[in-house]
Amino acid sequence: MKTKNVIDLQFIDSGLYKILSAIEAKTGWDLYLTSIKRTKSENIAVGGWEHSLHVDWDNDGDSEAVDIRRSSFAGSPESLARLAYAEGATGVGIYDTHVHIDNNPKRILNPYFKDYRKKKTKYDEGVGLSFSDFKKHYNQSLAEIRKGKNDNVPRETIGDNINKTKFDDKTLIGVGVAVVTILTLLGLIND
Repeated sequence: MKTKNVIDLQFIDSGLYKILSAIEAKTGWDLYLTSIKRTKSENIAVGGWEHSLHVDWDNDGDSEAVDIRRSSFAGSPESLARLAYAEGATGVGIYDTHVHIDNNPKRILNPYFKDYRKKKTKYDEGVGLSFSDFKKHYNQSLAEIRKGKNDNVPRETIGDNINKTKFDDKTLIGVGVAVVTILTLLGLIND
C-alpha cells in the first residue's frame, strides 16, 4: 500500500488493513490510498459524509475507511468491490476518481454498495455479490467472532444469541414463510 504520507498507514483499522493486504496479495496490485483518517474539521472541509468512517468516532486512534485511487488497480471498480466484500468489507462506494472501502462493524449484517459516479463507464456491471457469497461472508465472520479472532465487531452488533446464530437457506425460507403467513393473516396478502 502507498499513500502520500506513509505514516498515515498506521491509522488504518487492523481489520481493514487485513482486507486491503489480502486484496493486494491476491491481485499483485499496489493500492494507493488517497484518504485515510480525518479529523471532523478535515472531513467537513473535503465535503465528507457527516458520519464518515474516516473520522475516528470511537477514539481508538484509527480509521475504518480508506479511499483508493482509481488508477492504482487494474480492472473495474466493481471487481475491486467484489474482492473487498469477499475479504470481509462492509461497505464500498465508487466515485469518479476513487473507490471507498470501509469496515464498519455495525453494518456487518447489512453491507452497502453505492455508485456515486456522474458518468458511468463500460464497467457498470453491478457488484455481483450473490446470496451464497454473502452467506459465506456472514457465517465466516460469526465463526471468527465466536473464536475471538474478529476484534472489530462488538458483541452487541450481533446480539446475545451469537453462538446460535446461523444464516442459511433453511433459516431464510423459514423467515419468509413466517412473514407471508403474518401478512396473509393481517389481510395484506390475498390467496
